[in-house]
Amino acid sequence: MKSTGRKTVKVDRTSAPLRKTSKTKAAEKAITSEAIVTPAAATTRKPTHEEIAQRSYEIFLARGGFQGMGSPEQDWLQAERELSLA
Repeated sequence: MKSTGRKTVKVDRTSAPLRKTSKTKAAEKAITSEAIVTPAAATTRKPTHEEIAQRSYEIFLARGGFQGMGSPEQDWLQAERELSLA
């Protein structure tokens, strides 16, 4: 032990290692394989220019065409977001 002022500091000690939970090898493999498969299933595809243009036009018509509020850029970005999530 090392004395520093009024406090005593323990120097050569480390915390105990973490204990493993009682999982079987099969359960560990299942969890590991799930973690690997899940991100691949969640990947988003990139929509084509034509798909974005079509959806953007649909959004334009839904908001009332020229009389509605909004802009073509906003419609395009919204269409990209919607199609990327699908």
